[in-house]
Formats: sequence, structure tokens, C-alpha cells
Amino acid sequence: YKDIESWLRCCTDLRNICAHYGRLYYRIFSAIPAGMKEVDENAERRLFAAILVVKKLYPDKAKRIVELLDELSALEKEGETDIDRMSGIFGHIMEEILAYRQDEWERSLRRIGFYLGKFIYLLDAYDDVEEDVKNKDYNPFAKKYTMEGFEGEVRQILMMMMAETCREFEKLPIIKYGDILRNILYSGVWCRFEEVSKKRRGEREKEHVGSI
Repeated sequence: YKDIESWLRCCTDLRNICAHYGRLYYRIFSAIPAGMKEVDENAERRLFAAILVVKKLYPDKAKRIVELLDELSALEKEGETDIDRMSGIFGHIMEEILAYRQDEWERSLRRIGFYLGKFIYLLDAYDDVEEDVKNKDYNPFAKKYTMEGFEGEVRQILMMMMAETCREFEKLPIIKYGDILRNILYSGVWCRFEEVSKKRRGEREKEHVGSI
């Protein structure tokens, strides 16, 4: 009983930090998980311990997520270029995270997680593509990013993903922080895309002027 109580305190601690947009890395957590043989005293107040607690409490989800991560890693090593397939795997990871219990809202939460996960994966690939190509790392956009219309195509795909995410979000009985969540989903998620897009447009304009 004492072990479970301490684990739940760790989850509450982790939840509160995330809910208030706190930093997780290099943070000293207030709760210590009891009965964790995998965690030594140097790590018992760190993020690693909190993640192990979540794994202990949700073993089925943890197993499924590991399976999906292994599948994603294998396909990346093979150089898979099907962006729908690759982003879909990450979408399934996110749906496992969001659908934390079986109830009447599970379907909507899974769909939100799925489409939001696809959005995150594709936005990250769009953001990193130049650096990944330079370093010879995997990126599903590696063969496309220099093609004409690439940016517009990515924007269109991302808009479709967020449209589905927002459609399912509006079905949920959100009582608290509804306006904040809508601001994030309808506006905030685009900040990084617009920042990268603006930077690349500026670089292209400089190259064009320099070639005249």
C-alpha cells in the first residue's frame, strides 16, 4: 500500500509540472517512489524515476508504446519514405498516452492523440529536415524538401491533422481551461511552423538577391 501511495504522489507531481508548463529535464521532483529497485538514490527524484512509475502503473500501455517505438526505429533504419505510415505510428503512441482509461470519451481522446501525434511527428521532420540531411540522419522529407511546393504541401497536411484534432476536441466536455486549450490548438501549435517557414523564406530571398 505504501509503495502505491508513493507512486501516485509521483504521478501527481509529474502531472502538476506538466499542467503548469514546467520544465521536466534536470528537475528535482518532490516525491520519491518507494520500492523501486531499478532506481538508485541519485535518480529517485529525477524524471527517470517518474517515468518508471508510470510504466509500473500502466504496464499494458508501456508495452504497446515500446512496440511502436521499436517499429518506428526499424522503419527509420530502412529509410521508409511513406510519411503517412511513419507519422501514423507516432500517432498511435500519442493515442495510448491520451486515452488513459476506458470510458465514453476514449474514442475522441484516441483520435485527438492520433492526429496530434501525426502533426508533431511531421512538424518535427519539417523543422529538422535540413540539419538531418546535412548530418545524413533519417528524415521522411529528405527527398522532398527541395522540390517546388514542398512548404505548401506540408502546411496542407498539418492543417488536415489539426482540423481532425480540433474536431474531436470540441466533442469533449471541457470545463476548465477551455479557452487556453483552444488557443493552443487553433493558434499556438503553429508558432514553430511559421517561425521555420519565415526563416527559410528569408534565406531564399537572400540567395535570390545574391544571384542577381
